[in-house]
Amino acid sequence: MILFLWADVEASGLFNLGLMAGVANDAGNIGAISGNINQEMKGVAGADVKEIETTYAPVFSMNLGYINDTLMVKAGWEYSTNVFYNSSGSISSLGNINKIELDYSRYTFPISLGIVIPLTNRNRLYFAGGLDMSYVVMKIRQSNPDPAVLLSRYPGESHTFSAYITGKHLNFGADALVSRNYSFSMEFTKYFGNDKKVVSEDENSVTRLSVNSFEITAGAKYNIDFKI
Repeated sequence: MILFLWADVEASGLFNLGLMAGVANDAGNIGAISGNINQEMKGVAGADVKEIETTYAPVFSMNLGYINDTLMVKAGWEYSTNVFYNSSGSISSLGNINKIELDYSRYTFPISLGIVIPLTNRNRLYFAGGLDMSYVVMKIRQSNPDPAVLLSRYPGESHTFSAYITGKHLNFGADALVSRNYSFSMEFTKYFGNDKKVVSEDENSVTRLSVNSFEITAGAKYNIDFKI
């Protein structure tokens, strides 16, 4: 609200539409989930365990922003998934091999308010924060849930968890004007999502989902000057 009071009241400013791509980490609390599974697998006496490793996942985003002097308002849509590299591990015991895979997808809708710091006529920095809503889907699959190598937390071949998660975020970015209407942009975003206990769709297992992650993106923006 303080930033709004600083803004110029006349209807003028700069609108921009941005398309960004980059990488994000731990989009659905996958680090904690894989850590719990790894701990359980290592607790099986005499078992041969390949731990689940997590990695960064691609993220794609689209955002619409408005800049009036030093005030910025931005709304966006994001999608992140590990479909290109499934996080997987396995446990072998008594001749039985069970491969465990974790798949997730995240759809996030952030709304941000911030300040803009002009550096030159062609470059600027901005700092923003706001609220967001995410829809997270996490799937845990086992190839052979035999009692000898079964995960006690997830009794079955496949479990799907999904939830809407609210949270807050901070956003730091930089724009460099390439031409009259186009600019190159880089951003760092940190999400602080609420942790939520979620029951699987088959109602026989429970896990916790969250969106406590960060991401780094870059892309192009199309800018339009607007004045009345």
